[in-house]
Amino acid sequence: MCQYIDTFSKSHHTTKAMMRFFMFLCATTLLVPFAVQASPIVRVADTITLGSTELVEGDWYSAGGTVTLSGAMNGDVYIAAGTASINAPVKADLVVAGGAVRINADVGDDVRVLAGDVTITGAVGGDVLIMGGTLHITDTANIAGDVIVMAETATIDGAVAGELFARVNTLTLNASVKGNVRVPSVASFTLAKGADIKGTLTYNAPIEATRSDTAKVSGDIEYTQTALPGIDIGNMLWVLITMTLLACAVHGVFLKKLAQFASVTHARKGTAALVGIGGFIATPFVVVLLFIPGVTVPLGSILLALFIAFTTTAYGFAAIILGLYTYRFHQKIMIPTWTTTLIGAVVMTVLIVAVPFIALLVALTVPLGVLILETYRTMTGKGK
Repeated sequence: MCQYIDTFSKSHHTTKAMMRFFMFLCATTLLVPFAVQASPIVRVADTITLGSTELVEGDWYSAGGTVTLSGAMNGDVYIAAGTASINAPVKADLVVAGGAVRINADVGDDVRVLAGDVTITGAVGGDVLIMGGTLHITDTANIAGDVIVMAETATIDGAVAGELFARVNTLTLNASVKGNVRVPSVASFTLAKGADIKGTLTYNAPIEATRSDTAKVSGDIEYTQTALPGIDIGNMLWVLITMTLLACAVHGVFLKKLAQFASVTHARKGTAALVGIGGFIATPFVVVLLFIPGVTVPLGSILLALFIAFTTTAYGFAAIILGLYTYRFHQKIMIPTWTTTLIGAVVMTVLIVAVPFIALLVALTVPLGVLILETYRTMTGKGK
C-alpha cells in the first residue's frame, strides 16, 4: 500500500496537470456559449479568491477546488468548484456546479445550482433552480421568481414571490409563497408556523403534511397518498442484479489494477473529484462541438462512446469503492475482493433506489476522476 502511495506522490505534477486540464475544460464549457460577450474573465486554479475591493465589469468564469468571490460582479457568473462562496452582489445570472455552495449576497437574475449542499441567504431577482443533496433558503433570503428544487432535503425559510416546485425526500416550508406550491414526490412534509401559501397546495406523500396551527394555505389543498418510498421490491431487485453484474465486470476487467485504483481513491479524493466533475461537465459539450463540422464527426463519435463507457464503468467502480469502505469498518484494510465488490453492489443499489442524486454524485466524482487519471497515466507511460 505504501508503495502505491509513494508512486502517486512522484506523479504529483502529472495529477495536478490533469486536474488543471479538466478544470480548464469545465470553464471552457461554460464559456463558449457566451463567447460573443465582451471581456469575460476566466480563472482556473486550485484556489480562486476575488477581493472585496475588486469589481468585475464583464462575465466571470472560474473552475477550481475553492472559489471565493467577495467582489461585485456586473455580469453573469459561472463557477465549477468543490466549494464556492459568493459574498458580493451578482448583477445578472449565477450558475454553479460544485460540492458546497454558499450564496451570501444578492443575485440580480436567475440562480442555477448543481451541488451537494446549497445555502442561499441573499435576495434573488429571478428564478431559483437547484439540483442537489440539501437546500436551505434562509429567512434573510427573498426570491422574486419561482423556486424549483430537486434534492434530498429542502428547507425554505425565505419568502418566494413566485411558485414553488419541489421533488424532495424531506421538505420544510416556513415562509410566504405567493404562487402555487407543487410537491409531486415527498416522504416528509412540514408546514411550519411561518408557512403562508397564497395559492394552491398540491402534494403526493405517504402521510399528510405536519401542519402548524399558524400555517396558512389560501387556496385548495390537494393531497394524494402514495406508497412508502423505496420499497418497490421488483425495481430494487432489477437494480441489484444490474449493479452486481456491472460491479463484477469492472472488478474482472481491472483485477490487476484494483489495488492501485483503491490507493488513488484513498490518497487523492479531492483531486479525483475535481477531475471527475470537470470531465463529466465538459465532455458532452465537447462532443456537441465536434459533431458540428462534418470532418470531426468520427472523433466526436469516438469521444461519445468513451464518455458512455467511462460513466458506466464509474458506477461499477463506485460500487467496488463503497464495498471497500463498508468492509473497512470490519477489517481495517483497503484490498478489493469479490466479497467487498458484492457488498458494494448492495450499498450502491440502496443509494440508486433511495437517493439517486447522491448515487450520481458518488459515481461521477471520485470514481470517474480516478478512472480518468489512471487512463491518462497509462497512456503517457507513467502508470504501471
